[in-house]
Amino acid sequence: MRYWYIELFRELSKRDIKFVVAGGIALNLLGVPRFTADLDLILALDQKNIQKFIKCMTKLNYSPKAPVKAADFANDKNRDMWFKEKNMRVFCFMRLNRPYEIVDVFIKEPVPFAELWKERENIRLENTKIPVISIRHLIKLKKNASRLQDLSDVDALKKLIKELADEKKGKAKKGG
Repeated sequence: MRYWYIELFRELSKRDIKFVVAGGIALNLLGVPRFTADLDLILALDQKNIQKFIKCMTKLNYSPKAPVKAADFANDKNRDMWFKEKNMRVFCFMRLNRPYEIVDVFIKEPVPFAELWKERENIRLENTKIPVISIRHLIKLKKNASRLQDLSDVDALKKLIKELADEKKGKAKKGG
C-alpha cells in the first residue's frame, strides 16, 4: 500500500531533519486505526533544523496554506506572535500539485523536543524508519487538546497500552 507521506518521511530523514510524527497518523502508525486527513509533525525548532525543513518542503512542492512565505515559519518572533495573537498552534503546508496532502507543523514544542526524541518510537513502513511520538507523550498532547476526538484517542491509546502489556506478559509466561 502506498502512503502519501512516505516520500516526505524519506526526504526529511535523508536531510537529517529532526521531527516526530504526532496526531492521527501517529495513532495509525502505533496501531490504532483512526481516519485523519493531515500529517502532524513536531520539529526541533532550532534554526538549522527549521531551515533544512523549509528547503525540503519547498523542494517537494509544499507551500504555506496561509498567505505568508515558508521562510516566515523560521522566524521565532513570527511564531510567537501567531501563537499569542492568532491562537495558532500549527503552521499548515499544502502540496500545490496534490492539495489533499496537508502537513501541520507545531509552531511551539508542546514538550521539549529532546524529550520527545529520546522517547520516540521508530516504526518501519515501506522500508522507511519513521520517528513517532511516544504513546505517553501522545496521550499528554491529546489530553491537552481535549476535543472529543482527542479524548476518544486517549481511550484508544490506553487500550493499546493494556494490550501491549498483556502481550508482553504472555510472552514472558511462554519464556520468549
